[in-house]
Amino acid sequence: MIWPPAGKSPSPWSKPTPSWRTRCAPAPPSWPASNDQLSIENLERQWANQALEQQLRYNQLVINSINDLVLVLTKVLNISRINSAVVHLTGREPSDLINQPLSRVVRLGNAPGETGDPLIDPIARALQDGRDFRDLPAVVEDKRGQLTSVRFTLFPLRDNDKVVGGVVTLQIVTKSAEAKA
Repeated sequence: MIWPPAGKSPSPWSKPTPSWRTRCAPAPPSWPASNDQLSIENLERQWANQALEQQLRYNQLVINSINDLVLVLTKVLNISRINSAVVHLTGREPSDLINQPLSRVVRLGNAPGETGDPLIDPIARALQDGRDFRDLPAVVEDKRGQLTSVRFTLFPLRDNDKVVGGVVTLQIVTKSAEAKA
C-alpha cells in the first residue's frame, strides 16, 4: 500500500514528523528543579496559611474567654471582632455587628477634656492620637432599643508604632456601682 493513498492528504496524527518531535521534546534539565522549587514554595505557603488560621482561632478564643464585652475596631471605628458577651447583651448576631460602626452599638459620654461637640468623635480622635480611654461612662443599645450602662475602655492597637485599630472593653455597671457613684 502506498502512503498516503492517491487523492488523500496525510493525517497529522498518522506518523510523527520532525516538527512533532521538536514540539514534544523532553523538558530542559532546569524544569524539574523549577517544579521542585514551586512545590516547596506551595508547601511553605500552605504552612504559613495554616499558622495564620491557627493564630486567628487562638485570638478569638482569648477574646471569647473574657467576661466583659470586647469589641475589636478598625482604624475607621468599624467593628471587626466581638466576643460572645457582646452577642448575649445586644441580642444581635455577629454578622449583624461585624463591619458596622461602633456607634451602632455604643454611645459614649463626654471624654475628659472633650467639649461634647457632636462633630468631633472622641473615640476617633483618641485612635488618631494613639491615646487610650479608661473607665468612661457609656451605654450599649440592644436590638430592642434598650440601653445598658457600661464603663468604656479603649486601647489603641499598634503595628510598628502605627495605630491600626483598637480594642474596646465594656464593663456592665451594676445597680450597686451606680449607687456608689
